[in-house]
Amino acid sequence: PVIVLRAHLWQALALALITCTLVAWQMMRQPREYAASAVLFFEREEPRPTIGHRDEYPDHLDPDLTLSTRLEQLRSLDMAKRVIASLSQQERAQVLAPYAGPGPEGAADLEGVVRGAMLFSRKPGTLLILITAAHRDPGVTALLANRFAEQCIQYTLERGQESNNASLAFLREQAEDMRRKTEAAERALQEYRQRYNLVSLEDNQNIIVDNLKSLNTSATAARVARFAAEARLEQARSE
Repeated sequence: PVIVLRAHLWQALALALITCTLVAWQMMRQPREYAASAVLFFEREEPRPTIGHRDEYPDHLDPDLTLSTRLEQLRSLDMAKRVIASLSQQERAQVLAPYAGPGPEGAADLEGVVRGAMLFSRKPGTLLILITAAHRDPGVTALLANRFAEQCIQYTLERGQESNNASLAFLREQAEDMRRKTEAAERALQEYRQRYNLVSLEDNQNIIVDNLKSLNTSATAARVARFAAEARLEQARSE
């Protein structure tokens, strides 16, 4: 029994060695892949006042929800298309080159290569998002990681500008509406005054002030004339 067990053991070892050799040889035949990462930091947003019912970004109060939203944006097909649209022809050829097979039928799908190369994750306990690209060309890994970060920043700025424009348009609309209401109220008040021949309190005050000015002027003139007359009378007496 010992001899039989020993014979089987050597067979098992030989089979394991052959298997390991085949696996290692197959792995050595596989193209080497490289990885590069970029980090995005999102500041904690301050609460913004809600203007009417047009606040499209209610997630600013919850950092976890904000980062989850950013991650979904990065993973979306639209973001991949934005990145692809930003690539030059030379950059697109560089992305596809390691995956293109012989002949026209071996052409790789650019969208599939780009999306398959990307991994997005949040660093736990922080406001950081990690963008990782894996590719057979080390230069492409850095290119894709940085380009996704740039496009995410650009997308966030564009959405923020859209929100600001919507808020400004709403405020302008409100201001114009208030101006129309004020003008209508002033016209109605003026028509009412004219209809009933009324004068406003401010107008009364202006009339009183004007009358006082006129009386003061007359009193001053009379006082000056009296002083002149008294002076002439005194001069006449002295003669």
